[in-house]
Amino acid sequence: MSTVRLFLALVSIHNWHLEQLDVHNAFLHGDLDEEIYMELPVGLQLKGDSQLEGKKLVYYSLFIRSNKDDFVALLVYVDDIILGSSSLTAIDSVKAYLHDQFKIRDLGMLKYFLGLEVARSKSGIHVCQRKYALKIIESAGLLGSKVVTTPMEPNHKLTHSSGECLSDVTGYHRLIGKLIYLSTTRPDITYFVGILSQFMDKPTHTHVLMAHRILKYLKGSVG
Repeated sequence: MSTVRLFLALVSIHNWHLEQLDVHNAFLHGDLDEEIYMELPVGLQLKGDSQLEGKKLVYYSLFIRSNKDDFVALLVYVDDIILGSSSLTAIDSVKAYLHDQFKIRDLGMLKYFLGLEVARSKSGIHVCQRKYALKIIESAGLLGSKVVTTPMEPNHKLTHSSGECLSDVTGYHRLIGKLIYLSTTRPDITYFVGILSQFMDKPTHTHVLMAHRILKYLKGSVG
């Protein structure tokens, strides 16, 4: 995510054009970075070494082209692509090349990328995760809950012995993981999420309640 934030910062500082593309069936186009061994059913023959559909290679790829006339940067995450450049002509050139190689959908100006809602104005680029935050609150069943003004109670101390241990820690792990990702655009919860992440090995019901308090706090300012 630091790559994405740096990319958007550079676009904003230099007032570059910013657009987005989508690759149809991206998993069928990429080359594998490692050897994969599997047994085929009788009667079927393996063709080529293209990446198989469903295989996840989730990482960022940043590509840059620069010359005396223009600068263009391309950031890829699986099937999502964002383009930033000082020249619309350069962007159109990259689009044309990609269209020749893949089935590309032109999404125009960047508005949504990896859960980030992107809005641009004369003052710069604004990034939030409003939809993502609301989805977390909804999945926790807290849309109708009362808003609190702080993400954690003042002077509240959490320990490994705070409350009864959870019989299934999966839900807690999932919730904290989502909050960690949300803290990308919400630095006001970073410290408190960091505290709760210290109890991933043996979380208790008290830790869940504290995580829910963060969600109630977010409910008051989701965007």
